[in-house]
Amino acid sequence: MRIIRLFTATIMAAMAFGTADAGRNDRATVEIDWDATTLRIESRCGSGNEIALAVRLNGSVDLTGYFVSLEYDTSKVRMIEILNHVPGESAFIESCGGKEGPLMVVPNDRGSVEIAAGIVRANAAQAPDGSGVLIYARFSRKQWSEDCPVKLVTVQLSDLNGTVDTILSEEKQPGNGK
Repeated sequence: MRIIRLFTATIMAAMAFGTADAGRNDRATVEIDWDATTLRIESRCGSGNEIALAVRLNGSVDLTGYFVSLEYDTSKVRMIEILNHVPGESAFIESCGGKEGPLMVVPNDRGSVEIAAGIVRANAAQAPDGSGVLIYARFSRKQWSEDCPVKLVTVQLSDLNGTVDTILSEEKQPGNGK
């Protein structure tokens, strides 16, 4: 348990106190697949009883860790699970042979969840470049609504230099499933 707490503190500190300069991931982008159960990427929130979304990263360079935060309307949906991969696929952060530390999922009862993960003792050969899924999240609908009850708020990426780039924040949001 001490190791998990130390790992969590290290990831959160790196994300909070990373250098202010643009890092290797400052040009990376995020794409939200609002129906990660199909092969095609959906740009709108699903209309079924369940929302299964994937946060897909494009153009990463030497990725060593990430932080993602989601907000959701607790009167409309209930969080079921958060994974670091789409079921049946492997985790992108481990795609170059690096070993991911524990996936930290911190939900609260006000309708938000923070997710963080990183590679343990990463080196250049183990830090992935390119595109892949950071997180997969499933929510069940309590009631139907026209607007999407789940919103991606923040994505931060760290690289081998310890630099943290915020590639998505409330100011930089794509359509958020509307």
